[in-house]
Amino acid sequence: MTKHKNDVDYRIETRLSRVEHWRIGFEIAALIVAAAWGLYVFVYQERIKPAYAPAQLELNTFVSHTLTASGQEFVSIDANLKNIGTAEVRLVGISVSAYGLRFDKSVHPRTDTHAGYQGWRDELRTLDTTPPELLRSTADLFAASGHGDRNVTIAVGGDLHQIPPITFGVPHGKFDVDRSVASGLREGHGSPDI
Repeated sequence: MTKHKNDVDYRIETRLSRVEHWRIGFEIAALIVAAAWGLYVFVYQERIKPAYAPAQLELNTFVSHTLTASGQEFVSIDANLKNIGTAEVRLVGISVSAYGLRFDKSVHPRTDTHAGYQGWRDELRTLDTTPPELLRSTADLFAASGHGDRNVTIAVGGDLHQIPPITFGVPHGKFDVDRSVASGLREGHGSPDI
């Protein structure tokens, strides 16, 4: 392309003022803060934090007694686990045990203390119970334990209805109280009573 004598080259330069430099810096900082807030809310609060929350299971047991024609008692225990936590729970296994208790016929007033709690006292002026007697115990291990073939998970707010009822017979009147204890063994956690 040839240049004519009358052609003039124009150069336009724009220089940012000090105020515009600050405005651009604030916009960049606002974008960084918004991105960090989005990561915190949508990744940490919604995904990471619930995944590390401790498992929270609620156990409901229903015990029914039926007197048989031979004068014995037929006892049935139905157990249900509900996930009341914020994360899905994967079970390693579950065990349910039933104990019978009898009350001692005499009253022996005493004061109990607990070594782990300073200042804790229990004034007992009631009937004592005999040591608990195991009536029936059952356990089921799942795939997470390496011994079963079923993967059992309980979604948030979900129930575990796969626990078969525990049934047994006892002589009528032999025990004053029947008590059940269930333990849900959770993956990555211990096995406290629920």
